Amino acid sequence: MHKKSIGAAIVVVLLVGFGAVQPVHAAPLGCGAVITANTTLTADVGPCNQGGLVVRGNGVTLDLGGHTVFGKPRIGDGVGVLLDHVTGSRVTHGTVMSFDAGVEVLGGGSNSVDGITAKNNVGGAKSSKNLGDGITIQQSSDNAVSGNIATGNGPFSGISIVDDATNPSVGSDGNTISGNQVVGNNVVAQGVPVDQDDGIRIEGPNATNTVIANNRVAGSGLDGIAIFADQGTGFPNSGSVVAANNINGNGFHNFPHRKGDGVILFGAPTNPLILGADETTVESNNVANNAADGIAVTSQSNSITSNTAQGNAAYPGVTAWDLHDGNTTPPCDSNTWSGNTFGTSNQSCIS
Repeated sequence: MHKKSIGAAIVVVLLVGFGAVQPVHAAPLGCGAVITANTTLTADVGPCNQGGLVVRGNGVTLDLGGHTVFGKPRIGDGVGVLLDHVTGSRVTHGTVMSFDAGVEVLGGGSNSVDGITAKNNVGGAKSSKNLGDGITIQQSSDNAVSGNIATGNGPFSGISIVDDATNPSVGSDGNTISGNQVVGNNVVAQGVPVDQDDGIRIEGPNATNTVIANNRVAGSGLDGIAIFADQGTGFPNSGSVVAANNINGNGFHNFPHRKGDGVILFGAPTNPLILGADETTVESNNVANNAADGIAVTSQSNSITSNTAQGNAAYPGVTAWDLHDGNTTPPCDSNTWSGNTFGTSNQSCIS
């Protein structure tokens, strides 16, 4: 348990010299501190009213040292750890909780978020539209989010890539989300009338070539893994790989809108002006016991192969399938379904 009242944490800045790592500076560190050199926390930081720590140095490692950076259980307290337009930096080894978003990578690129527990970070309609997530990437490419735990975050996601639809040409390309435990992100927050909390949410627009692999995604309020269409911008979230994930028990909210799917690739088969989550590979996932469809696809030119999808459509009375292709004219259109193990499907072109 972290301490409820912390005056200041101690930062130890380490430099390599004469073949050994030597402490060279110690200074108090509190809420709002800006990190420009390698830093290891030796105590918790918080409670913070307007954000926790901000990384503004390139190539910097912020090691939380097993400690907690924490806000308050209310909307409006900002981001716990912000990587602010930096390149090659890292945040690792600790807990970030009770902010509007836990960790945010904003701009820059080639950063790493690993070994973080992001929990109970809750935003809402009165906070920034891009918050309400455990870990989020915005307009930043080639980052790695790996080996983290995201739980109890919302109302939008455990882990997300969310870019600015008013400036879609600056996108997020080549990010990797791998080896994470994304569990129990099922939050309805102030000003958000329905449960739309996904486990992993690629909203974009222009979030391309994302790799989502080897994650466990369970107990999300809406979808387990959702890749959105272009939102009318002309910049789709295309070319992703969704592979070897274990996706189960998502979508069991108690609201009147649609129940959640295990994996959904959004598109609009009857509207060619909407560009969907096209050219995506979905392979070797285990997708079971989700409320609605196991894998649902309404986008184009996707490859869905070697998945196991069974026991889905688990919400009482829902009409859904283990595998569902929403393209019907022609059946499955340009999507390829092959080598999947499943119980039910909505079209004979699915195999």
